[in-house]
Amino acid sequence: SVLPSGIPVFFLIVWYVSYMFIVLLVLLNMLLAIIMDVYSEVKSGIGHAETLWSQTYEIIHREKEVWAGHARRLKEVLKSLDPTDLVEEDDDEHEHLPVRVETLVTEHDVPENQALHILIEAEKLHDSQMAAEEHNDDVKRVRRIDQRVMQMHRFLERYMHSNVYGGSGGATPSVTI
Repeated sequence: SVLPSGIPVFFLIVWYVSYMFIVLLVLLNMLLAIIMDVYSEVKSGIGHAETLWSQTYEIIHREKEVWAGHARRLKEVLKSLDPTDLVEEDDDEHEHLPVRVETLVTEHDVPENQALHILIEAEKLHDSQMAAEEHNDDVKRVRRIDQRVMQMHRFLERYMHSNVYGGSGGATPSVTI
């Protein structure tokens, strides 16, 4: 059949379907671009993180060790080290006492290999937290410097527009740094 304008209906259907397909591709491309943008932001904010597969392998390996009797569950180790770890009114007086491999082995019945692994990982975590705190201090310093530079910039702009340079402003502005 033919439309009143003389165009066959077949061409109209082909045109409509191809247009809708191209629009669908463009929209999917935009959605993919948004998802990839957010993914790259999150990935860059994480830094160096373990992959899901390495975490899965570690969990399975740890469970095998527990089933074989060569290790204790981490939840049990934490509970034996600090029975009040979930209490909000905890006084944290024992928080800064050093924990040694021998202490974990003799007093808390943790196998020596697991005790050593726990302490090494705890030290890595502590080091990364200290590095993050130093980074935060550096960011604060950079922000203070930026604020002072912006303040000086505003002062110079006002000074340039004052009477000294033929501007219409009044007295020379003052700044406190």
